[in-house]
Amino acid sequence: VEGLDCDIEAEFEGRNRSLRQWTRLMRVHQWSKNVLIFAPLVLSQLYVDLAAFLTILTTFIGMSVMASGSYIINDVLDMASDRNHKTKRFRPIASGDIDAGVALIVALCLIVGGVAIGLAVSSPVAGAFLVYLAITLSYSIVLKRLVMVDIFVLASLYTLRIMIGIVALDVAISYWLLMFSFFFFFSLSLAKRHVEVVQAGRKAEGDHPIPGRGYRTGDAPLTLATGVATEMVAVLVLSLYIVNDIYPEAAYAHPEWLWGVVSMVLIWASRIWLLSHRGELNDDPVTFALRDRPSLLIGAIAAAAFVASVI
Repeated sequence: VEGLDCDIEAEFEGRNRSLRQWTRLMRVHQWSKNVLIFAPLVLSQLYVDLAAFLTILTTFIGMSVMASGSYIINDVLDMASDRNHKTKRFRPIASGDIDAGVALIVALCLIVGGVAIGLAVSSPVAGAFLVYLAITLSYSIVLKRLVMVDIFVLASLYTLRIMIGIVALDVAISYWLLMFSFFFFFSLSLAKRHVEVVQAGRKAEGDHPIPGRGYRTGDAPLTLATGVATEMVAVLVLSLYIVNDIYPEAAYAHPEWLWGVVSMVLIWASRIWLLSHRGELNDDPVTFALRDRPSLLIGAIAAAAFVASVI
């Protein structure tokens, strides 16, 4: 070192605040979940209405920005526990790549910005954003440690995304659709938790608690049974939605093609549970589906069946 009579033993890189680290922290890949906001647009067949599309697109952007802020707050709250986790310790805040104080400032800016975008759509949309934020923060602080309550909250948050789309467009609510959404995402959320229970049980014998969760390794039979049961209920509700709402209204040219959608939902959800029980589902089911070729194929078939029902 210049001016000092000593040798350089090692060099260390400074904190990496690259764009990639920030996108990881904001969990941009999780924005895919907010596509549910478009569901009312599609099911109401308003996708050819430019004004309606722009309204939903703006709502989607606002929701995604605000959600990123809530993800950052969650990571700040979990910083200590994440540092002791096998994979979560590599998260930007837990690893020290991004300062927690700076992250909190960015989170607040994102939340304010997201709510402002929602307010530009309508005050009810902004209000729905705040409800979503309150539930998310409650989940991060305490609810995620309560058995089954955590799954109930996650399923509710997915369903709330659809309700936000309904509020943005000011269209009629289909309670069949909301019930399907709740049971379907209850099952998917429980699938992720079931993986944690199964994997924890393989690491150690006996019945013992899972750190940071209210579950125990001996809960695997219960999480499996409850998850598969709610999956079947979701498929049943979707079938009743088609029979009781879609057929009588004659809103679709060829509604019989919608049974192809039902079939694909059943096949995909059953596959998710198979992988979950094997301990092979190492990601959120929705995120997993975007990277899994069989899931993408099943989704393409379901989309084709839906298009065939409309034209």
